[in-house]
Amino acid sequence: MEIPAETKDDMDYSDNLYLTKAGFIIPCTTGAISFLSSLIIISIIWKFRTISTGYHRIMLVMAVSDIISSVAVFLSTVPIPSDVVYPFEGPTVGSIGTCTGQGLAFLTGSSMAIATNITLNIYYLLRLRFRVKEETFNKMIFPLVTAANFLVIGVALPVIYINNELINPSPYESFCTLAVYPRGCESNKEIKCRGNPQFIESLMIAVIVMFFA
Repeated sequence: MEIPAETKDDMDYSDNLYLTKAGFIIPCTTGAISFLSSLIIISIIWKFRTISTGYHRIMLVMAVSDIISSVAVFLSTVPIPSDVVYPFEGPTVGSIGTCTGQGLAFLTGSSMAIATNITLNIYYLLRLRFRVKEETFNKMIFPLVTAANFLVIGVALPVIYINNELINPSPYESFCTLAVYPRGCESNKEIKCRGNPQFIESLMIAVIVMFFA
């Protein structure tokens, strides 16, 4: 993922937390805490056999989704390509493949968690406002909504990410995510960009809308 040396000289990353040792350690810590917390939730649901309720099914999917994204965050800078142009102080020993894998895990897991939170809102709306029976939700609505979420977030979006090379290192994240690489390549015709800035902007807006839905 090398770019011309003159481009590197133009980049100013002073006072950028993400590139420091702290920027490496913080995601490792928060990722581990999030992973363990979700694992505890899964173990409690499994131990008390509460999987029969719609609420606990939703929480189970949400916890699994969080585990997937938490692992990606925990790895921090490690999967980032070793020849990355940004001066990360954390270890970068990966490749384009490992970077893409980390980004897919983070984006898929976090997006699925957000979508599952929306499913939880739907659950309470149907149960409290429209008096839909628990059995009806479990047998018809939950499988349909979960399958739709998986097809869009777990299948369709990853294909888009990979085909358009949208997952790359960013100087403003400690892990690979949606980003144009290298930064500023859009304004320099001599440098080939990985990723489409307009496409990425549209996807980010969609994620923000989902988050606040």
